Amino acid sequence: MAAAAAPQNVHEVCALRLARRAGIQIQKDPETTSELKAILIRGGIEEDTITMWHENHQYKNLKKLLGEIKDGETVLIHNPVKRVINTVDVTIYNNDSHDYALYERGHYDKDKTTGKPDLNNELKKRNNEGILEKMKPSENPQLAMIRGIKEELGEKYSSSRHVTKNLGKQYKGTTNWERLANVQQKDSYSYPRLPAEYRRYRDEIVIPELTKDTFNTQVKDSENLVGHSKYQFFTRETEDDGEFKRWILWEWKAHSRAAVAEELHVNRIRGAWRRRHN
Repeated sequence: MAAAAAPQNVHEVCALRLARRAGIQIQKDPETTSELKAILIRGGIEEDTITMWHENHQYKNLKKLLGEIKDGETVLIHNPVKRVINTVDVTIYNNDSHDYALYERGHYDKDKTTGKPDLNNELKKRNNEGILEKMKPSENPQLAMIRGIKEELGEKYSSSRHVTKNLGKQYKGTTNWERLANVQQKDSYSYPRLPAEYRRYRDEIVIPELTKDTFNTQVKDSENLVGHSKYQFFTRETEDDGEFKRWILWEWKAHSRAAVAEELHVNRIRGAWRRRHN
């Protein structure tokens, strides 16, 4: 197979640097799912594994992987095969004391009558801290973080943030930000048994408007938020064309020692009250 053309974006530049250090050649990207499947099998991925991706809706399939490669979100290294992904990993706290951290808990379809979250139709269970977003070509980590907040939490929150670790300054205006990555070698989350190299760029932020709108507040009948419980809320995510994609359930979880201790104390009181009244 012919060697690839010159890299077109910062993701490819980063992957090429890594490959050259390891003595690996990145080859021409596949054009079809059939070509991709052949590359994966030659690279050591069993056909049964690829079939499992298609049959289990918790995972992504070959069509999704091919789309990621074409969009520049994934760089595929051949022989042995490896998926290289640049991601931003953003922890969102409710205040500067980091008392509570935001977790993504699940994806839900909409109720066909009301359009609100259908709690009986959970599309995928999640337990991610904050926002984990694959970077697009020509994005630095700071731009990817802003886009992730906008897509998953809402546009109003993408401009109402302040960084607590201030790593954004290190990422801004440089194409050499890959040196700041936290590199992990592991199986792909979305494609089990496919080796992956996750190059993560971490940051910690507080979004005052999000805290005001969602923390310890049961929000109902809003365009973007539908109350579920004291520390949980939904956001509505759309496709690029504005069509509905999914409802995302979020939860504020105690993070600091003081917040954890307070929750334990409240839960003991509630437990004692229930025992007395049962």
